[in-house]
Amino acid sequence: MTCPFSWYLVWMLRSKIGVEEMKVPMRYLIICTATLFISSCAYTGDYNPAYLPDEEPEYLSAEEVLLVMSEEEENYVFSGNPSSLTGAASKLTIPLGTILKEVSEEILEDRFSGGIDFANEFLVKKWFKVALNPSIKRFDYRYNQLKNLGFAVTPEVEVDLQVTILDEGGETIFSQLYESGVVSGGAYVLSGSPGEKVNQVLHRTLYDLLEKSFADARPVVIERLDQ
Repeated sequence: MTCPFSWYLVWMLRSKIGVEEMKVPMRYLIICTATLFISSCAYTGDYNPAYLPDEEPEYLSAEEVLLVMSEEEENYVFSGNPSSLTGAASKLTIPLGTILKEVSEEILEDRFSGGIDFANEFLVKKWFKVALNPSIKRFDYRYNQLKNLGFAVTPEVEVDLQVTILDEGGETIFSQLYESGVVSGGAYVLSGSPGEKVNQVLHRTLYDLLEKSFADARPVVIERLDQ
């Protein structure tokens, strides 16, 4: 969602109306405007497949695979303020569970051609040799204005993702917690939807963590698929 006040500020900056009359240097107006952009906004995000990279992943198997997320995890919606002073009064609402589910399905579709089934609880079925159970343990976001000397804003996220892979009997064959650290998106001066910049970085971060988990788990997954 875009703030109407932000659009007014964009129009004022682009037209430079009133800048000379106010005797305010343009660089200071930009700094103040960028801060107001974020501080005065609330944003609700959603899954967007366009934010995922167009890469050729490593194919694993023609087997069918199961994606498992509890109902609570699947429906989890984050709603809160950034941990930065910049934009501290703004609020981001984003369906972390839905986005994690969709990104996980994208990861699995690229690696298993037998199809993907989804369940809120593990299902013991003979045609599932492996099942993926991802879970977000921590999410934090911020608008970093200091690293750009105040002239631009860099959206940043941190995600801790627990990745567990089960065999057909529900036994854990791989489990690891992945911590992204601070992941930065592209810096911008003005944006009508700063929360969407955060959402974009979140998509890529989840994708990268899941991709790394499959690279790490590949030996045990291949061993299970060959049985």
